[in-house]
Parts: sequence; structure tokens; C-alpha cells
Amino acid sequence: MIYEIEKMHDFLYLNYDIDYIDTCFHTNEDDCFCKKPKPGMLIRSARKLDVDLTKSLVLGDRWSDIKCGQTVGCKCFFINYNYNEPKPNQPYTEVSSLKNFSEILKTNL
Repeated sequence: MIYEIEKMHDFLYLNYDIDYIDTCFHTNEDDCFCKKPKPGMLIRSARKLDVDLTKSLVLGDRWSDIKCGQTVGCKCFFINYNYNEPKPNQPYTEVSSLKNFSEILKTNL
């Protein structure tokens, strides 16, 4: 699994203007600070890139993505694929797709 994710990251770095990708390979049982919904990965990335998380956006399709972003003050966008799991708590903006999110970014930011 890790090898496949690294291949995806390589593809993204080669084809898009991406500064940094961070990944947590821990399980819930590891109880690490970087496993969503805990915010450690966002905090680590923000420090590395000198980013103000309160001026940042999080896009996710799981409640844990949104909770993670909310914890550090990010504006959150939720793609609702109607997974059989809890929905995130407000506040967040629901978007229908990645394309819809990119259209919002183009018109509002």
C-alpha cells in the first residue's frame, strides 16, 4: 500500500505544481497525533511550509477530514459521497465534487 501511495505522490509532483504532500500511515490503534481527526499532520505541514492554518482550506470527503481542519481553524469544504458513516459537524461548506470545489475557488478567492 505504501508503495502505491508513493507512486501517486510522484505522479502528482511531476504533473502539478504541488509544494508538499504529507501522509500518515498509522492506524487508529496507534493513537498518533497525525492520524485524522487529530490535527498533527496539518500542524506539521503548516510549520514546514510556514502557512497560517486560519487562512487555509481543507477539502475532504470524511467527517475526520473536516474535524481535523476545524480543530486548527481552517475553512472546510465537504464532498458528500453519502458514505455509511457520520457526517461532519458544522461549520463547513458542502460541495458536490472536486470540480465544483475548483469552480468555487476560481470565483471566490
